[in-house]
Amino acid sequence: PNLNAVTLNGQAQATNTQMTNFSVADATGSGSGYNVTVAGDGPSGSAVFKQFCTVANCGSDPAGYVSGGKTLVANSLTLNSTSASFTAQNGSIGTAPSHSCNSGCFVDSASPTKVVSAATSAGMGTFLTSGYTASSLSLATPSNTSVLPANEVYKVNLVWSLNSGP
Repeated sequence: PNLNAVTLNGQAQATNTQMTNFSVADATGSGSGYNVTVAGDGPSGSAVFKQFCTVANCGSDPAGYVSGGKTLVANSLTLNSTSASFTAQNGSIGTAPSHSCNSGCFVDSASPTKVVSAATSAGMGTFLTSGYTASSLSLATPSNTSVLPANEVYKVNLVWSLNSGP
């Protein structure tokens, strides 16, 4: 999901948006359990919010990030899944996976954060999330955030992974 624009005013701010629903599936069908993790994609993009050029020829790397550009600190973006749940889709068996971010999880860092877990013999088949609130994703913008030139924004790349587990 996209976050709303922030008007910088020298004060710390929180910008909220609704997490997009997603589905998970036990791809092996083995019922051995799994975890869903999210981490910033440092090798291919940026693990934290970093200065990014939205038009050709102002970014200094192939992805459009500005070399030596401004960044927000890691752990600025929080996912809260307190009201979210999973619904079994056609043919799913076992108990639904569970969300791990009911107290909030930071998702913009180079280290993976577990956001969903399915125990052994649970989560078999496909399950779809629902119930994320309008503030389930929250970006903390510090008071010293720098204003960027025209056609530049702060951008982060997140990688969601389905891993063996639990």
